[in-house]
Amino acid sequence: DPLAMNEEKCILIFCELSDDMVQECVKDACAVAAKELQLKNAKVKIFWICEPNLVSDCIRQSTCLSLKDDIQMVLLDIPDDSSYYAPSHSINEDLLAKDIVQFYNSPGIKKRLA
Repeated sequence: DPLAMNEEKCILIFCELSDDMVQECVKDACAVAAKELQLKNAKVKIFWICEPNLVSDCIRQSTCLSLKDDIQMVLLDIPDDSSYYAPSHSINEDLLAKDIVQFYNSPGIKKRLA
């Protein structure tokens, strides 16, 4: 539900140009990370984007992320002054749940949506 992005923190994993096997791994990692974060009472939703669409295009434009072959991750915190965080390092095809949880715990520098 894209409307959830307006109400709480959301981690979005962009993998539109990845092959089907990588996209399945991303989905699995997201499911495991969501369970881990839920056990810690974290208020965050996790979404994966496997195909470009109007919402993902808008988010990419607002966060200055270009469409790439690499997996990309962003933490949106619209309720907190339309903020977002993007990791300073690239994400490889071996994205694991621990990478998502670590990003949630230490997202980096707060930025403002364009």
